[in-house]
Amino acid sequence: MDKRGNISSRNMRLFAAIMTLIEALVLISLAGCAGKKVDYGTDTEKLTKSAVCNVKDFSTDETYSDEFSVQTEIGNVNIDISAKVELPDCKTMSVVEVEKIPYSAKLKEKVLKAYFGESQIYYYDKEHWTKTQLQNLIDSINSSITPTDTSGTGNRAEFLKEYTHYLENAGDEWTIATEYDSCDEFVGKKGNTWYNVNFVADGDENKWLSGIGAGPIEGYTKKTGSNEYEWSNIFNDGYVQQYFGPDSLMEYDTVNDITDSQDTSGEKIAQEENESGITIEEAGNMIDSFLKETGFSSIPQTESSQLKWSGYNERANQVYQEDDIHECVSGYRFYYNIGVGKILFDDALNPMDYSGYNMKYGDSIEDTFDNEFYNFYIDKYGIGTFFIDCPVSIVRKQENVEMLPLENIFDIARDELKNNADEYVLDTNVKYYTLKLAYIRVNNRTDMQKYSYIPAWSLELLQKDTTNACPVFINAIDGSVIHPDDLS
Repeated sequence: MDKRGNISSRNMRLFAAIMTLIEALVLISLAGCAGKKVDYGTDTEKLTKSAVCNVKDFSTDETYSDEFSVQTEIGNVNIDISAKVELPDCKTMSVVEVEKIPYSAKLKEKVLKAYFGESQIYYYDKEHWTKTQLQNLIDSINSSITPTDTSGTGNRAEFLKEYTHYLENAGDEWTIATEYDSCDEFVGKKGNTWYNVNFVADGDENKWLSGIGAGPIEGYTKKTGSNEYEWSNIFNDGYVQQYFGPDSLMEYDTVNDITDSQDTSGEKIAQEENESGITIEEAGNMIDSFLKETGFSSIPQTESSQLKWSGYNERANQVYQEDDIHECVSGYRFYYNIGVGKILFDDALNPMDYSGYNMKYGDSIEDTFDNEFYNFYIDKYGIGTFFIDCPVSIVRKQENVEMLPLENIFDIARDELKNNADEYVLDTNVKYYTLKLAYIRVNNRTDMQKYSYIPAWSLELLQKDTTNACPVFINAIDGSVIHPDDLS
């Protein structure tokens, strides 16, 4: 799932050409590293230089420069390096090994019990929808087909066949969940509102958790005098009728989804009320309790905000008017990301951000760089909507790691471009402007479900020139060059 709440999945690349975390720890001194000499086993290392532990000991005053030409598959290429050093805002760097979370019935049960409490839990996949739900869907599909409308005919036919099949054995009510192996979607009640929880699996035989989405059962409301449908927090499928939203907007015909309160600039507001009913500290405590009960990693909170709902009045002619928006503050939204200290791995070196890397390696690295992300919506009734995307557990963390001096890193990067230019160069003239230190995500060579965030240098363009060229990624600890197959 992304930051907008969309659950996503990714394919893991299994081959790695650099050290695993365990191997790296054998070489890393666990004590302080000021003035020490270390041997990382690289030919380019200058043993007269001290290892670096404090990030601020890397100088940002010097520009690393060189010019040379290389012969490549496209001919002679001029490479110009004039790289300023860019450092992260932290004192030291760490190596963090994480592991994907096994997808199991026990995991689903823990999440559902933590979310719904003592409320009864029901199955909510298509096989367990009620007769009313399925018949309404069938009627909706049939009514949308006209003699001149051929768009989506194949999909409609498939849906009709599928829903008709399930309708034959459908019940009048939802089925109580007695086990959690056979179903991935569930429904239960929080207060007076029905909520749906959807689990998404990943990997071979769906062994690993890709994400979880939860929120109130909502539906479409058709605008009067229009063929368009508008999303609404008023739900009525003939079996369940409910409203989800602030009490002050309950009488409105249509209520928009939650939006950030800071996004209301310039809008016409007929009224504004605060119905949150809890403090932001109390809301945060609810999340902490949920994470503790479910066993998910407690990860740094990156942002929180108050939330607004929008309601629409109906005029006499039954047509909605945008100027009739009423809004109220009703809760909080919290964002969480995995990271170390102030540095979030969501901001780590991501090859997908570089146009040259995408041009050369896009097919092999596409959709592999999602990071763990939590998104919670809290109001006076507790945790309502939430999304957990790409969750992992932290296996171990090694802090204050020793890193090679910048002179070594620059020598390695320059030699890599000279000796393997075809892996990086896409144009005849390439200019590198920045030598950047950040975290990068790499494979574990022995366990496909584990990967590590390690400190790495990137010699890159930083979008200062139109030339397309790949960055050179270098392990800051041992000086090994990081290739596409190394990346997780």
